[in-house]
Amino acid sequence: MKRFSILVIILLILTMVMTSSYAWLTYVQKKSLVALDTHEISITLEANDIEVINLIAFDDLAFIDYQRDFVNDEFDTLDLMSSSWMIKIQMSTTSPLSKHFVSLEGSQAGLIYLLVYEGINDDITPKVEAYADLIATIIDGYLTKEDQLQAIALYNQNVLDEIYNHVFGPNDFVKFQIVAWGDYDALEVQSTYLNASFDLTLFIESVNSKGEVTS
Repeated sequence: MKRFSILVIILLILTMVMTSSYAWLTYVQKKSLVALDTHEISITLEANDIEVINLIAFDDLAFIDYQRDFVNDEFDTLDLMSSSWMIKIQMSTTSPLSKHFVSLEGSQAGLIYLLVYEGINDDITPKVEAYADLIATIIDGYLTKEDQLQAIALYNQNVLDEIYNHVFGPNDFVKFQIVAWGDYDALEVQSTYLNASFDLTLFIESVNSKGEVTS
């Protein structure tokens, strides 16, 4: 396993009912988000307890060996080698009933990410940190790397579906983690891994609870 400074950029795009709002701010580790107000629906987005908006740069991704570290966790260090960011989407106190369609796109060769659902309106339960145990459960029974990664992708989608299926009232919030590792074996050019970078785009489309997203 290899640990070093590397950049992962997550672009956050928030789309509200009847209109779109875009804003940009660079975020490294713990910097900042702003509330977006559009036709009465107002949400605040946080990463690691700090308000952030739209462009987030993370610089502590670690590369691991897929089979030995990610699948078998031979050195019992997979949890320690993770880079994780807690995302919190919160409604304002005056927002109407609404739903949020969240998607994360742009995964590239060499990047593995896991979404961890932390629940609705829960600031008491400690965050999940036993990522190795969760991954072992998700990929159990899948023998090939392709099938294992597909199982993780399906699990991630189930987390996003859980969020979308919930109707949010005023001041409600949802939290989930984005947990990432670098996959050294999957890099197209392994000799340049110290300069590798990855882009992910996080889309959040908010609609009235009676409506449906069109994307």
